[in-house]
Amino acid sequence: MKNALKLKYAREIFRGNRLLLTAAIVAWGAVLVHEARGIKNTASVNRHQPVFEFISPVSLDSLPQGGEGTASQYPVVTTEEVEEPADEVLADVLIEGFGLDEKKADDFAEWIEEASQLSGVPVEHLSVLIATESSFRYRAESWAGAIGPAQVMPKFWSEFCDSDLYDPRENIICGARVLAHYRESCADAGWTCAFKKYNVGPSGYRRASSEGAMDRYMTKIRHNQMLIAYRGG
Repeated sequence: MKNALKLKYAREIFRGNRLLLTAAIVAWGAVLVHEARGIKNTASVNRHQPVFEFISPVSLDSLPQGGEGTASQYPVVTTEEVEEPADEVLADVLIEGFGLDEKKADDFAEWIEEASQLSGVPVEHLSVLIATESSFRYRAESWAGAIGPAQVMPKFWSEFCDSDLYDPRENIICGARVLAHYRESCADAGWTCAFKKYNVGPSGYRRASSEGAMDRYMTKIRHNQMLIAYRGG
């Protein structure tokens, strides 16, 4: 009888220890999950934090005007000298802002980053330009003869850019150079002037008859700028 009681008592102790062990394992698992979520959230914040610095809902002409910060003051580098673009944040913004798939977002982010480094045009301005001109289509063509993501006119800019404008990457680089050229020529008139010239050309910019077209174009530019800023933030 005593042996039976001892056996029963031992079983109860074993069962209690097993329950305690199970509870300890569950508690430890909860701690690990909590820590993992904390790490994930921190990584997410760190990944998207640059977006707040990358895009801010400000006017186009809040950047330095005139001689300060114009395209001519940026160093001229060759394509070979440009390091691999750090484009993860930009790709995320393009996906969130315009619904691009991951492959297209990665492509355009890389090309825009490279074009920005080569031309000195801010990444956000190039992104907005391409969104307005072609909605990020690789091989867009207009009735007027403009081609590619940046809708460059070969008859005007082939010699200036000396590149294959049917190649999306080179097209974007050329578009960035053209926009930088206009930004420099606009001086104190700023980026708004540069975008308008990109839309209608220097001669069209001086014509009163082009005001309606330029206003509509700038409405699209600002809409896309705010869309990227909203989605990016």
